[in-house]
Amino acid sequence: MLQKKQHHITNLFESFYLEAYKLSVSNPEKIKILYQNTLASLSILMPLSTTYSPDFDQTKIPPKFITIANYFKSICIANIDNESVLNALSIDKSTLPHHGIDPSPIRHYSVIHSLKKFDINHHIISGKMHESLDNIFKPLGSIMISGSNSKGNYETLKMESEHIASGKSSITMFPEGANTERNPLQNEHLVLPFKTGFAVLAIDLSLPILPISVAFDPQTDTFKTYVHSFYYPKDLQGLEPQVIAQQMRELVIDGIKKVHSSAILTLPHFQEN
Repeated sequence: MLQKKQHHITNLFESFYLEAYKLSVSNPEKIKILYQNTLASLSILMPLSTTYSPDFDQTKIPPKFITIANYFKSICIANIDNESVLNALSIDKSTLPHHGIDPSPIRHYSVIHSLKKFDINHHIISGKMHESLDNIFKPLGSIMISGSNSKGNYETLKMESEHIASGKSSITMFPEGANTERNPLQNEHLVLPFKTGFAVLAIDLSLPILPISVAFDPQTDTFKTYVHSFYYPKDLQGLEPQVIAQQMRELVIDGIKKVHSSAILTLPHFQEN
């Protein structure tokens, strides 16, 4: 079913990137409206259903927290590789992975939509991309860091997170990193070992963690998410970041099973160092 919609989804995101690129120069504030409208259109093509943990208290949302989710490789659904589109974005096709743009709003959508009714500001942690793309996502509140795991990157992330505006804000991270290979057309979900950056940040800034499990059902073109309960600093006290990362990964895997029992959970063929 998804294959019939891929052309429409690709066109949707080509239009988003082209218009957002123009706005990044003339009126960056309007990118937010364009982004919201694009996600609304995506929700029609690819509906999302959300299940909340029985322990999730919708009346007690912390003012600031870290949301973590498994990494959905949106390149499997749409790859923006039209040369005329990339030229209009001032991007050399040969410099891009997959020779195209991975439309990351598809990945962000599953998290943002799951928490939409709580009026939360979302700040997505994203690796630096091409300058044209960075200029599109910065006005949306994204925190752009380089792909390395250096101490300098962590200090930048920590500083940016500390200065996020007041009000209900989610710092959204995908602890698997960007190297996840998953093909939703084959109904496979690969959840790699979680990196520990989110756990270190939660400890350093005393922030609660909200795990979200993301599943995709190619039979119905539907995202299914499971929102777990919050894990507060007191729940994590005394735990090493590696232990927190492992426990959160196990929770995310369990959540995928809860909302999509027929999902094939593929285990990685290596161990994290």
